[in-house]
Amino acid sequence: MDIDDITQTKIDERDQLLRWYGSLNEIERYDVHKLQLDLLRQKSDGLAGCKDAVQRSYAALVLALVKRKHALTQCERKEHMTAAQQEQLRKMRLDAVAKKSTKGEGKVRKLIRLRWYHEIENLLAEGLSWRQISDYIAKNHKRRVSHTYLLQVFETLKNRES
Repeated sequence: MDIDDITQTKIDERDQLLRWYGSLNEIERYDVHKLQLDLLRQKSDGLAGCKDAVQRSYAALVLALVKRKHALTQCERKEHMTAAQQEQLRKMRLDAVAKKSTKGEGKVRKLIRLRWYHEIENLLAEGLSWRQISDYIAKNHKRRVSHTYLLQVFETLKNRES
């Protein structure tokens, strides 16, 4: 059996679902994978025709995406929904507009936070401007950082500290 038969989708639809998956934020992706895991644990007959674990996992991901997409568009189709389904839909929509997570702290921001923060603080106390601090870091730490970025990160860290 191939993926078309197992998931009842065509390759174009799967491509579209996976592009949509890429646009989801981390909270939504987590929910999709939770649904995928539930589908894998159910040992449903729908996934029984898979050749191996990889195909089964991929089919479960596609089915989870189909179910999530269906749940999000259920209200638009004017289908009757219970109060619990409406609440779940509201939560899913809130997750969709929640702040997208960043891919982590950048290298320069991490350097500022861990190594240069106190040094920058001392340089400011000595009366150096942000441009001078930027030049100081470029000369002594061999890293070119714009003065505006230094200011932005330093102020963010300072506000978080207090």
